[in-house]
Amino acid sequence: MRARRPFVFAGVAACALAWAGCSSSSGGNEVIKTDQAAATAGAGFCRSTTCPAPKNFPVNGFCEPEGWPQTCGAAGVRDVPLWWRSGCVGWSLQKDGGRHVSFDEARAALESGFEAWTARACATNGQGTSHPSIDARYLGPVACDRNGYNKVAANQNIIVFHDDAWPHHEKADDLLPDGTSPTIALTTVTFDPDTGEIFDADMELNSGQHKIVPLTDQDVLDGNTFDLQSVVTHEIGHIFGIAHAPSKASVMFLSDEGHDIRKRTIGLEDVAAICAIYPPDGTRTVDVSVAATGHVGSTACDPTPRHGFTSECQSDPPVKRGCAAAPGDASGGLGAFALAFAVAGGVYFRSRRRCARRSAAVSGRSTGPG
Repeated sequence: MRARRPFVFAGVAACALAWAGCSSSSGGNEVIKTDQAAATAGAGFCRSTTCPAPKNFPVNGFCEPEGWPQTCGAAGVRDVPLWWRSGCVGWSLQKDGGRHVSFDEARAALESGFEAWTARACATNGQGTSHPSIDARYLGPVACDRNGYNKVAANQNIIVFHDDAWPHHEKADDLLPDGTSPTIALTTVTFDPDTGEIFDADMELNSGQHKIVPLTDQDVLDGNTFDLQSVVTHEIGHIFGIAHAPSKASVMFLSDEGHDIRKRTIGLEDVAAICAIYPPDGTRTVDVSVAATGHVGSTACDPTPRHGFTSECQSDPPVKRGCAAAPGDASGGLGAFALAFAVAGGVYFRSRRRCARRSAAVSGRSTGPG
């Protein structure tokens, strides 16, 4: 039996700059960018925000450096936490399942992973207990096998196994000795950069280069096989807007062994996080710049992805600009951050972004309308 290797999570920001000196003449007026960071919080948890904290955070119990919102502001980037407005999030599993995992096994692991977050009881100040005011609804299998978000066309929040080829590339220095990607899983979240409202989330599993399967407490742990439910439970935390945590007891802690079943159950810090963002009263805890009270009301449960649901991959119509096209803007003006679950002498999370068009890069961050 090989020695167990710990998870190690780190953040790395990358930005593909695109600029257009004129306005778009097409439809689709959503202004969106995506990124990941951790906002300072008590109770042992951190929230993802619109401005990325340095990759080594959380550090010594702090989710981001002192004065980080001011640092972000000086670069023209807001630092506000992420949240879903709807009372529920719809998700879909790509119809092919995985090489080592059947479709039914994958669906069961994901349903259990979502339930681990949404079924826990929140404290209600002596008024009894209740669940977080957000749920997840399975919308069925989909044919689409790539992550992405459309500003006009229909969408899906997908979970997909990449058995044949991993579509994301790391620098040569970041690859494992055998030349494979260290990434185990990647979650991409798209949100409004002004309010932090989440629009879309996709999860990808690198099942072609790493074995990600359901484990039991009877399995011999070799450090090279990863428990599917434990992996997706951590990733689902990011889908809900939760960042890496400073507490070792947390499912969202930045390091863990991760190849056994212990982290299928969220810890007290994780419960505090989901209940803080989505209190039982149906509100969403937001930055005071978004709402003076620090809370906005949720909408009724509607699991339909933004702009409608589709099983097939769709793309927005080409963007026609008033004068010149923006170079490097194949995404049609939207960006995405991703958290990658990876192995590199361990397992870590990496932050990646595609910048919005009409953006300017400052210290690895971007600003401007999308």
